[in-house]
Amino acid sequence: MGKKEMAKAEIIHHPDTGCKKAKEMGYYGKCLACPFLECLEIAPLKNPKKGIRDGVIKELLAVGKSKKEVAEELSISVRTVQRVRANGEN
Repeated sequence: MGKKEMAKAEIIHHPDTGCKKAKEMGYYGKCLACPFLECLEIAPLKNPKKGIRDGVIKELLAVGKSKKEVAEELSISVRTVQRVRANGEN
């Protein structure tokens, strides 16, 4: 890519409307200002590793979801959400 093409590429406007998965979780802001630690488009939410899952649980609680809503959304028990929340407060 030459200098002219690179200059054109830099002035192209790419709208930042956020991702579909974040909107499904109640976040309607811009992708670059997303409160989630990992991109929800990239990190799978079904059967995630425990560390990733715990991070997602904390993020959903931080944006105002109830324990029951988080449990239903991630197909886990409310007790698991309570455990992650309690461990985060220590």
